[in-house]
Amino acid sequence: MVPPSLYNSSSMIGLGLNDNLLKGMLPSDFGSTLPKLEMFYAANNTFTGPIPPSLANAAKITAFEIQGNSITRPIPNHFGSLANLRVLGLGDNPLGDNVHPNDWSFFNSLVNCTNLKALRLFNMGLRGELPNSIVNLSTTMDELYLNENQISGSIPREIGKLVNLAILSLAYNNLTGSLPSSIGSLKHLVILSLSYNKFTGDIPPTLGGCVMLEGLYLEGNLLQGSIPSSFEVLRSLAFVDMSNNNISGSIPSFFDEFHLIIFLDLSHNKFEGEVSKQGIFSNFSAFSIIENSELCGGIEALHLPACPVKVLRNKKKAFVLRKILIPVLPLLAMLLACLALILYRRQKSRKLNEPVPLMEDNQYLKLSYQDLLQA
Repeated sequence: MVPPSLYNSSSMIGLGLNDNLLKGMLPSDFGSTLPKLEMFYAANNTFTGPIPPSLANAAKITAFEIQGNSITRPIPNHFGSLANLRVLGLGDNPLGDNVHPNDWSFFNSLVNCTNLKALRLFNMGLRGELPNSIVNLSTTMDELYLNENQISGSIPREIGKLVNLAILSLAYNNLTGSLPSSIGSLKHLVILSLSYNKFTGDIPPTLGGCVMLEGLYLEGNLLQGSIPSSFEVLRSLAFVDMSNNNISGSIPSFFDEFHLIIFLDLSHNKFEGEVSKQGIFSNFSAFSIIENSELCGGIEALHLPACPVKVLRNKKKAFVLRKILIPVLPLLAMLLACLALILYRRQKSRKLNEPVPLMEDNQYLKLSYQDLLQA
């Protein structure tokens, strides 16, 4: 239990109560008795009761984190009055239990928090369709956690407006539709977690624009098509999970050169063709490709069938041909150009040196002067 006197310190700027076994309720006049409060941290305790409405009076507050408690009842919609709010953590509380499925008024009010950087609303029992107002959150936002709820609908096309997002976590919801191409506009994205929803369609090639990406989690959806070739530039990737989808085609060879990757999971898909033995694919514990029945080759530990001779020969022929042609083609082009020039000059020279044709003796009738007079 927190001593009541602690909440009456009018000069207090910060209060940290994280990771204790504290219980009780936050006082109803919380925001009025702590007018100078800027930071309040009470995560991972056993606090109960509602969030005090008086919090709206704590105008200076920049961080309010109470995740990992048992805070209940409707979520207040007065957060929009906290102009200085930078971090809001309400996750892992049953706050959504008594909220109407499509009542996202509290979320809509956060649009007014223009300094907001981190929003942690995971595992709260939130229901209903993901509101379009998500794209109007502050462009200073770099962390957005809405994972482990019961959110439906689709990701708005304009999600790319949140240009400073580093972490976007929407995993373990009921989201549907295709992944919007504007995600590729999130140039600062480091973690993208969309696992275990019901997303369909192809993986957008624009994701190749997220060059800072380190963690890509797409497992447990209904995605199809092949892995985009644009992923070749994502050399910062450390963890990739695309398992349990309907992704097909061959496993791109560029993964061989991803030296920072720690684990790659492509299991339970529809991949086909030869598995490389190079790079990450030489380390059995660094990747998983199980339940892809059309794969062949790879290292012995995979116990995959050998690739058909035709496939291997074609690959070898293509490789050898490519290896020969790449250096030879430029030289061949230069040689042909020189040959054409020489032939042209020879033909021109031959025309200039060709002699003027002379009259032959027997070509015309010969007449004497006397013949002419007699005529």
